Amino acid sequence: MDNTYLLGDSTLDHQRLATQTRLFSNYVRLNAKRLVGDEVHSILDLGCGEGQLGRVLREVYPAARLVGIDRDPAAIETARQQAASSGLHNIEYLVGNVEEELPAGPFDLIYASVIFIHTRRLAQVVELAQAALQPGGYLWVKEVHPKVSEPTSSAEYKELNTIILAALARLGNHPQAAAELLALLPQAGFDQVQHFEDEVYPLGGQHRSWAGSPGPGSRRLLQC
Repeated sequence: MDNTYLLGDSTLDHQRLATQTRLFSNYVRLNAKRLVGDEVHSILDLGCGEGQLGRVLREVYPAARLVGIDRDPAAIETARQQAASSGLHNIEYLVGNVEEELPAGPFDLIYASVIFIHTRRLAQVVELAQAALQPGGYLWVKEVHPKVSEPTSSAEYKELNTIILAALARLGNHPQAAAELLALLPQAGFDQVQHFEDEVYPLGGQHRSWAGSPGPGSRRLLQC
């Protein structure tokens, strides 16, 4: 399969992603300004899908320019239609592979929700994101917690997670992206990584938040 992010049935996968973004949107609304601050004028949404979480960020920062990129043309077309039907302006959606090239910045905020786990060139995506950021801008990443199976005693759930993570590894992806990022960020120029609160969702998902800085005058946010 050329696009390993899809699970085989594009209709069902779009429904899954839409449900996932609705689940995460409340956290974005409640915490964006606490974590990133008020001075956000340009946003890049990596692996934006149909654009739901990017549009939530536009609710928080209504004057910001928003660019979304995803490799799924159908998702991008839906994102464009929904932005147009909502009367939203200063939004652009692009079909593209984030492992190869990112839209021209610089951006104050780059947001990536559960996309790094599906990449094959994780280090390169981190480097591209760092290069696309405005000095003083933020990288905000939400990823699957490295110990996602631990909060439950369900043997079936643990086995399912083991199967999924093993399949991702066999495809050449990064099932432990959250753990890998802690080493990759300093290599790309990020430092001062700070742990924020863990997020736990009723569907069994667990996520962890950190913040990091690549040097004087610049700060980047990592959420995992």
